[in-house]
Amino acid sequence: MTRVYVAGPLRGYARWNFDAFAEAAAVLRAAGYEVISPAEHDIEGGFDPEATSLDGFDLKAAFRWELEQVMAADAVVVLEGWRASKGATAEVKVAQAIGTPVWTLEACLSIAEWVTAGRSQAAAPTHQP
Repeated sequence: MTRVYVAGPLRGYARWNFDAFAEAAAVLRAAGYEVISPAEHDIEGGFDPEATSLDGFDLKAAFRWELEQVMAADAVVVLEGWRASKGATAEVKVAQAIGTPVWTLEACLSIAEWVTAGRSQAAAPTHQP
């Protein structure tokens, strides 16, 4: 099973954009991917998506975990708006530096359809952001 890390913007969005992360994670899991979501990790760690500030949140520890997950993933899937996010941009740069593919959500789902149809993932169309 392909393990994908979901990268996207958090700050400046309602509920820290956790709803977009949850929707992407659900769609990716339904397509057969193992999903690593920083939003899910933050919630599991006690972060409240209704919070209006990062007071009490250890941003450094969160980012350390996120980069470890990027390095362990088979691919990084970016959400809309990722280029405006310093964190998501850094995650993409790390993935690119170590040769991990970076896909848009749409491309990732196209690859899943391609493989489900019995074709090789290596020959699947690629759409990097």
